[in-house]
Amino acid sequence: MVPTLKALADETRLRIASLLRRFELSVGELSRVLDMGQSRVSRHLKILTDADILGCRPAGLHRLYRTLDHPLIRAITPLLEESLAHI
Repeated sequence: MVPTLKALADETRLRIASLLRRFELSVGELSRVLDMGQSRVSRHLKILTDADILGCRPAGLHRLYRTLDHPLIRAITPLLEESLAHI
């Protein structure tokens, strides 16, 4: 649980988890929505994936990311929804 909490302690990663709770998105799509570089988004995605918060699947030339059904994520869904409202 500690790696999950550490991964979600960053505001950007919390925003990413919020978006991916509703949508499956690629790195490029997240970069545009968050207005940040793809390498920076990729770094955040790796941290979230390593903490078992995100999953991904291949889709043609891209990989689509989504938030996994994690007990902690379910518990903080209201916080994630609030975070998404500010994007």
